[in-house]
Amino acid sequence: NKTDIFRALSSRFCEVSLAKAEIELKKNARFKERLTRAIEVSVIEMNAMVEATPHGMELMAVNDEIAHDLEEVWNSRFTALLAKAFSEADSLGEIRLSSINVTAQEAAQLFDHTMEGLRTRCMRGEKVNDAIYTTVRFFVGALTAQTVSSVEEPTPAVAQIA
Repeated sequence: NKTDIFRALSSRFCEVSLAKAEIELKKNARFKERLTRAIEVSVIEMNAMVEATPHGMELMAVNDEIAHDLEEVWNSRFTALLAKAFSEADSLGEIRLSSINVTAQEAAQLFDHTMEGLRTRCMRGEKVNDAIYTTVRFFVGALTAQTVSSVEEPTPAVAQIA
C-alpha cells in the first residue's frame, strides 16, 4: 500500500544519507572539511530535494505523520556518527573537547540539535544553507580553540531549565 511504499522510500533515503555522511567523516581531510561534507551529503542534499519539488513540503508533512519513527532512528544514528567523528578528531588533536569541558557525545548532540532546528526551518520553506555552514564554522572554531578563559559551569538552577 501507499504507506508501506512511502516508509520504504523514507527508510532507503535515511540509509543512503547515513552511508554518505559516514564516508565523508572517514575521509583523510581536515575535520572542518569532513564535517562540512557530511552535512552537505545528508542535510543540505535533503534540503535541496525538498526545495526542488513543488510538493516537497507536503511530502515532509506526510513523512512526519507516517514515518516519524524512521526519522528518529536516523537522527539517533546520525548523532552517533557525529559523536564518533568528534571523538576521533579529539584523539587526533584536531579539536579540543576538554578546552570547553564537553564530551564527544555532548558535542554531537548539541550539533545535531542545532541542525534539527535548521532542518525544521527548511521544512517551513526558509533558506538555511548559509546558517548550516555558519554552524559548522562555529562548532569547529569553538572546538579547535587553544585556550578558553575559565568557562563557568552553570549554576544548578540554570542547568535545570528545560
